[in-house]
Amino acid sequence: MVDFMGAFNGVRGFVLSRIYGNRPFMEFMYLFVLVYAVLDAVIIGWFFLAPYVVQSENRFLFGLGMIAYNLGYLTSNCHQLPQRSFILGGVAMPFCARDTGVYLGCLVGAILPVSSVRLPRFTRSLAFTCLLMAPMVFDGVSQTIFEARESSN
Repeated sequence: MVDFMGAFNGVRGFVLSRIYGNRPFMEFMYLFVLVYAVLDAVIIGWFFLAPYVVQSENRFLFGLGMIAYNLGYLTSNCHQLPQRSFILGGVAMPFCARDTGVYLGCLVGAILPVSSVRLPRFTRSLAFTCLLMAPMVFDGVSQTIFEARESSN
């Protein structure tokens, strides 16, 4: 008969030692964050280039631009209203100004922990994080749940 609990405890001990005691786990996490930051930067760059490539005569570039507009709607469920979006090259971006800030914030949030920038200690607290998120939460809740107002850029 196979000793499943013994095998499970061995695997659990291995995983916990990797998480808490070994350097390879931290190297893996840094690599994971680096891959995330690179993919996020590529997507943001693609979204910033989309208004320019949809004006291209090249059908392939036009198609890539249109995919960015569809992906902008699908990934963030953005309303894509031109009056709430940044205008680049005479064409509105694939998502609104608020979503632009969210995506850029995700990129900065992925880069800062692995960079050599030393931030003050209070910036690592949960209270400071909540304070920074409060305007976005207020804006979203006052528009969607309470329907008290409609924002603009």
